[in-house]
Amino acid sequence: MSQNQEAPQSGETLRQAAPATGDTPAAPPSPSEDQMHRPPRRGDPDVELWRGRFTAWAMLPTWTLLTLITAGAIFLGVVISRWVGKPLTVWAVLMGIVVLLWVYHLLLYLYRRYTVSYRVTTYRFYSEKGLLFRSIHAMEVIDIEDISLEQNLLERLLGVGRVVLRTKDPSDPFFVIRGLKDPHTAFEKIDGARRDERIRRGINIA
Repeated sequence: MSQNQEAPQSGETLRQAAPATGDTPAAPPSPSEDQMHRPPRRGDPDVELWRGRFTAWAMLPTWTLLTLITAGAIFLGVVISRWVGKPLTVWAVLMGIVVLLWVYHLLLYLYRRYTVSYRVTTYRFYSEKGLLFRSIHAMEVIDIEDISLEQNLLERLLGVGRVVLRTKDPSDPFFVIRGLKDPHTAFEKIDGARRDERIRRGINIA
């Protein structure tokens, strides 16, 4: 460089030294992203994959049927009262039956909704029951031999269903998870955990 050539300004030097945006290397994937895309292996952390409980939508057919029964009982009470000399007795019997049906199914719904829950983790499936006294039943996902999803036509329209687990327990080989909202997600999470554990142990996937 000749002595008469002017030195570049500092701003020009910075612009020349800065790499182009397109030449910037991509950041390496984070460990969490790498863990999500790699195949399952021994030593994976035991994390919760899914949690669910009974939904009120599963009781909609029952509430509809009870409403029809109530309307039928009222109609029957009006008709019979015209032919019986004691209409109060007729109404007491009919309404007593209706009230008992409503109370029974309401208590059944409250029991299923607030005292029973399910969750699945990387290695285990849990069934939790009870309100004041809680009991937890744990089962290894590797012990789930088969899993199926069951829905009738009305349940498909409502988006509810039940998942049936066939296990290695000879005393209770079938475990039914009833009244689930979005049962497809529960099915996929439980079946995915079962398959991943089989891969970790080198067992053929069925």
